[in-house]
Amino acid sequence: MVDSANARVNSDGSEIEVYSNRSGPSFTINTIHISCSSHAYRGPGHKYGGIILYGCDGKSEWYTTNGTHCKTGYLVIQDTDCCTAPQHKYPNEPGEVHGAIYRDVFGESCVGRNVVGEGFGVENGEFTYISGVFNAANDEYRDCDRSMSLRIKRCVEQVVRIWKDAGSRFTDCQNHDVEMLLCIK
Repeated sequence: MVDSANARVNSDGSEIEVYSNRSGPSFTINTIHISCSSHAYRGPGHKYGGIILYGCDGKSEWYTTNGTHCKTGYLVIQDTDCCTAPQHKYPNEPGEVHGAIYRDVFGESCVGRNVVGEGFGVENGEFTYISGVFNAANDEYRDCDRSMSLRIKRCVEQVVRIWKDAGSRFTDCQNHDVEMLLCIK
């Protein structure tokens, strides 16, 4: 299967490895964790942007400027339709929304950091998987394709469905096992 990111499922289907095509470290996703900094789903009348992170500055576990503890598989979703939407607060961040979401949640710009991740969205209640900031990074983990990795897209789409169904109770279901996500049809 051709993929725009260097991502592969291990032989027993329990994790996804995001790997470098050069000499950078690999990042293994066992669990996808929805950040408590995410916004609750309020229906198809709102647009949402999201990012899933794999690593930063070569690390699979790190702290951001505002003290957020991140690990490979950290996922955040924010409402991009409201007047306090990230892209309105941080209009100079890269991309339409994903760079601003990163800045809003982590208190720092993704510019100047080696952030490895992918972006997605929810528009009219439907999952989208395009990002120019993260997906088209054209670095050692990604090519210039704006689409999410096919393997990871499958898992994130399932997590987004669960997040939508949970509404304001999404913090009751923050952790999602990759092996289970890969099994869901």
